[in-house]
Amino acid sequence: MDIEFAYRAATNPTLAVRLAGGPAFPRPGYPEVLRWKESPTLDIQTLQEGIFYAIQGLPPRLREVIEARFGEEVTLQDYGRRIGRTKERVRQLEAHALRKMCYALRGEALEALRNATEVVAIPGSALDPDWVDTRAAAHLTGYTRDHIRWLCRNKRVRCQINPLKRNRLQISRASLQAYIAAGRGDGRRTGEWRKENEQA
Repeated sequence: MDIEFAYRAATNPTLAVRLAGGPAFPRPGYPEVLRWKESPTLDIQTLQEGIFYAIQGLPPRLREVIEARFGEEVTLQDYGRRIGRTKERVRQLEAHALRKMCYALRGEALEALRNATEVVAIPGSALDPDWVDTRAAAHLTGYTRDHIRWLCRNKRVRCQINPLKRNRLQISRASLQAYIAAGRGDGRRTGEWRKENEQA
């Protein structure tokens, strides 16, 4: 069973990012947007094998922390309850284990790990380029941010709560473009899309 969790941990892209400080790390709540790259220049399987052997080379207590955190994806607090330690103590053990693994990997392997992961936008998430916040929407349309919020309240455009910032709105770019193209409202200022619409 330990081998299975070690394998899961080795193939978990989050562990690769923690080890190498990868190019992009998604915010809490969106771990599924992080994945291994599909690149012909990177031998991902060899990198994962290197991580696996680095996990196997850890002392038993540190290996168990890594297997639980990245193989079972247990939280610091839950693992602390499991072993009768505080959340902070588990965090310290995890940090110690990661340092040992970095030392075991080092050099070219760590450099390759920095380029081995990527963040993929979930449709409708705050990382999705098809959705913009009120500031970007105001820039695109030329309307004030209050006007944008009014459009959302009155369901003139598609809006939703930002999944990562619960007190913010995000607006569908396509619905904004459709609203401008339909010529609804004149607004005192002009933005990028309004100018394009007027020139057409």
